Amino acid sequence: MRFATPFVLLLGTAVTTTWSAISGLDIAAIKGPSCVVVDSARNAQIPLAPFFTRVNVVVGDGLAQATVIQSFANPLSKSTEIAYVFPLPEKGAVHAMSYQLHDTLYRATVQEKTRAQAIYDSIKAIGGNAAILLQERPNIFQQKMASIRPHDTVHVQIEVSIPLKYADGAWELAFPTMVGERYQSAGTPGAVGTISGWNPPENREGPGFQFNVLVKNIGVDSIWSPSHPLQFQDPATARQILSARGLIDSASPALPSSYGKAITLAPQNTYPNRDYVLRLRRASTGVDAIASSWKPAGHDTGYFHLAVLPDLSANAGARLPLDVVLLVDRSGSQAGWPMEREKQLATGILDRLTSSDRFTLLAFDDLNEYALGAAPVLATAANIDSAKRFVASIQARGSTYLLAAVKAALATPITPEMQRLVVLLTDGFITDEAAILDALAKKSPQPQVITFGCGDNLNRYFLEEAANVGSGFATILLSTDPVTPALDAAWSRIETPQVAALRIDFGSMGAHDLVLPGSERLYKGLPLVAEGKYLHGGKQTITLKGQRNGAAWALAREVELVEDESIAWAVPKTWARASIGKLDLAEGTTTTNKDSIVKLSVAYQVLSKYTAFLATVGSPIEPDASLANAYHSSLITEVHQKLSQPRNSIRLRVASGKLLVRWGAMEKIDRIRVFDVSGTVIASLVVDSRSGMATWDGMSQRGVRAIAGTYLLEVRSASSTHRQSFTWIP
Repeated sequence: MRFATPFVLLLGTAVTTTWSAISGLDIAAIKGPSCVVVDSARNAQIPLAPFFTRVNVVVGDGLAQATVIQSFANPLSKSTEIAYVFPLPEKGAVHAMSYQLHDTLYRATVQEKTRAQAIYDSIKAIGGNAAILLQERPNIFQQKMASIRPHDTVHVQIEVSIPLKYADGAWELAFPTMVGERYQSAGTPGAVGTISGWNPPENREGPGFQFNVLVKNIGVDSIWSPSHPLQFQDPATARQILSARGLIDSASPALPSSYGKAITLAPQNTYPNRDYVLRLRRASTGVDAIASSWKPAGHDTGYFHLAVLPDLSANAGARLPLDVVLLVDRSGSQAGWPMEREKQLATGILDRLTSSDRFTLLAFDDLNEYALGAAPVLATAANIDSAKRFVASIQARGSTYLLAAVKAALATPITPEMQRLVVLLTDGFITDEAAILDALAKKSPQPQVITFGCGDNLNRYFLEEAANVGSGFATILLSTDPVTPALDAAWSRIETPQVAALRIDFGSMGAHDLVLPGSERLYKGLPLVAEGKYLHGGKQTITLKGQRNGAAWALAREVELVEDESIAWAVPKTWARASIGKLDLAEGTTTTNKDSIVKLSVAYQVLSKYTAFLATVGSPIEPDASLANAYHSSLITEVHQKLSQPRNSIRLRVASGKLLVRWGAMEKIDRIRVFDVSGTVIASLVVDSRSGMATWDGMSQRGVRAIAGTYLLEVRSASSTHRQSFTWIP
């Protein structure tokens, strides 16, 4: 069940509360930073939503590069700290952060976490400007920005490189948009703070959210999304919108021919508040090997990311009898369609067992409850029927005592000469992932672990890592995914004899500092992914070796280590992230690899749990640069437009139902306009020649009064244009 210390933040939106309703919030219920501004006068935290979010992604064959921009405004009448929690892909390498205040862009650098936090706190204490980005968990991050002045706008940009997931001939990009509430297990650190008891809204406002994807020519047969409505365009014809949204460089004379498809969200007033999932089916689904590589100029050592896609569809013999321990999460967070899907999965698994198999069925929440006892029973028709009646009676309730359930599964007696499978059905919303992964890793003999997650927002990190540690695989089902095809695909991996004792011969490429799969098994339809460094590029032969049905098995494939500048430059970042993840997992619950992780993190400028991105006034800066120049396409004509107006030239104040605008510069104002978050002009203002001020009473050009929310003011003179967001309270 999700409770105790839930996270409440959506990427691009948090709590959908208008500013006029702030006074009605239960401030006492707000615990810790979730997506808030800090009102020091009231010693309280007030929910804050980014008024605009953009995600730009370039997708290659196996890797993607994403840039996330979020824009915030301080609605208070005094300076404040803005803090928010947000998710990113669980295997993503976060390798850049910058933030913009006024017309200066501050770029962050990775530093040891304790030191970075102390510097940030000292700057905040004296009212200075700084920003810090922290990793709370492999897929959860916290951003803080100190001393944001009244009604000022701040824009934050984060860059992340993402390995794509491959299954059954298709790549998948899964980008989380919400941090779900988690059950806090006893003895584990509290989850990043939240607003207790608040649930994220079902939908999010459309105009304030963009997700733009540029797919390279990678031999894709079809592209679709089970989560969001999409709009497909040819990159050449979509050049203007891609340029305005910062996905391509408008200064380039021609769009590179390597880009195959431009994808944006289909225009809607609202979008479903769920993980953004994009699937790309490869035109060729046979045996293949895909390598991305990068060798920095002047270096002898390069970096590679390798995915071998074998065809294991040919059945090489019958599988061993199965000894299945099936764990069904019936905690409160599973209520609704996820619980029904879990029950369908459990029933489908029972139906697929044969009379030579055995099984144990356990439902868990605060307590463990067995269907037919703790010892495995034969999969007879009578036992299957009894177990299915038990499954039908399961109702979502209680808390997620997942560690206790996993320990019970690992203690289940193993039947000799049978293949032990631990099958886990859960959303993974827990805080003791490390303890569970440690228990799975240390169990001897180690069982195969197969995970299923049902939900539009899941703890994908835990589901994938538990399967990886247990030499298994994970299957994710969204609300739009039917159960039967997903279970058929998963079960065919179990029915088809796997390659065991897997190892890789990298030939003459001089491969070293390798990050190899945690699993020693190769399954039908799933790839082998490896990362590392190499000495010799060009064409190389990679050979997979192992045992299948007791006989030696081998597969040799040729790859070519060449550089693709649009994607491959990030390969050293993904290697560093994978290396950090390997060290992190090896820590378990009793040891630490902090020194090694910090060294890697700082050297490669990739975020870790022991480091932080810190940007201060003393950080490397780019005067007159802007992240905001790409956040509304109708406001911008070129991606590289500069914001050159001096700081403090616009004075804004909202009082007595009016916006008061004072222009501090001496030059003549040509135009003042007000835009909503969709980029629509809703009002044009006139400067009073005597007072030097302009006022707005909230009425639009159509005679409709503006609702509470965030708007953008544009002041244009003969020599410059200045934009600043403000919060309107009627």
